[in-house]
Amino acid sequence: MEAVDKALTAHKEATSNRRPNSGGGRPNSAGGPPPMARRASFATRAIPTFKFSAALEQASAKQEEAMTLEEWRLYIKKFFNHSKFGKYYENALILLSLISCFEYIYKTYLHRSDPYDEAQINSLEVLELIFAGIFGFDWCLNIFLAEHRILYFMR
Repeated sequence: MEAVDKALTAHKEATSNRRPNSGGGRPNSAGGPPPMARRASFATRAIPTFKFSAALEQASAKQEEAMTLEEWRLYIKKFFNHSKFGKYYENALILLSLISCFEYIYKTYLHRSDPYDEAQINSLEVLELIFAGIFGFDWCLNIFLAEHRILYFMR
């Protein structure tokens, strides 16, 4: 955006030094040159187009990148909503959620004082971290795929 601002500033500086054209036509009520004369002077004036066109190319390249990201978002969303993989993914998350619930319930019956239970607690804590990573990835994926991210975040 800085390049666009610089190009627009250079364009304004180049146009501020123009002379009124006394071409044909009827003068306007403000006493300035006729409208056709203003257009002719604007069209024949030397404008630093190389700077302005470069800035426009940079801005359009950034816009294309954003559109590419939006296309990826829609492609992934369509893939998860309409493919067998998406259905398996949803079902796997439901199954992992149930396993995580049972793991939590089972862990409440274990005691740290017993060495056998302590080994089980440690292994279940590792399993819990794995589940947290999977569910965290799914949450980030759903934030990315959401139409309105703030509304998805707040619900």
